[in-house]
Amino acid sequence: MAKAKTPTSTAGNWNRRPRGFALLELLIVLVLVGMFFVAGLPGFRQELFTDPLQRTALHLAGLLEQIRQTAIREHREIRLQVRAGREFRWTGGGDGESSPVQGAEAERSYRLPDGVAVAAILCGRERLDPGLSELRFSRKGYVASSVVYLRDSGGRILSLVLSPFVAEVLVREGRAGLPADGAG
Repeated sequence: MAKAKTPTSTAGNWNRRPRGFALLELLIVLVLVGMFFVAGLPGFRQELFTDPLQRTALHLAGLLEQIRQTAIREHREIRLQVRAGREFRWTGGGDGESSPVQGAEAERSYRLPDGVAVAAILCGRERLDPGLSELRFSRKGYVASSVVYLRDSGGRILSLVLSPFVAEVLVREGRAGLPADGAG
């Protein structure tokens, strides 16, 4: 008579195909990724905030977004003037008045730090004089497709790209072109 086979456990069966990762393996990978992230973060932050051109571009992008939001909120045109390639000043009113923009959070002017200047400004298809030029934000926050080029003393250039229908001001490395059809 033949011996009956009894079912055996598969616990020691190494020929079985693995179906995924064990929880412990995933936790180890997550801990390692977290350690690399924490180790690299201070260097990234230092690079970001000590580079005067990058810091200026981010600050100016925030101010341009704030000006656009102020125009929408107060439902009036705001003119942003660039003077001597170093100073940004904004005024409100499309009816000839030149009073500074009101509002607790709105600064009225911003001067670029030493070593950073406006290299050029494109508004629509026209190249504006960075010494004295003006961008207009409409009552609805629209602005002509524009690019403001910032240059540091080393010749590096960052571009601030403004689109009529996109609320965010894009910061690009190098000379960026005008946005096509309002898209960044």
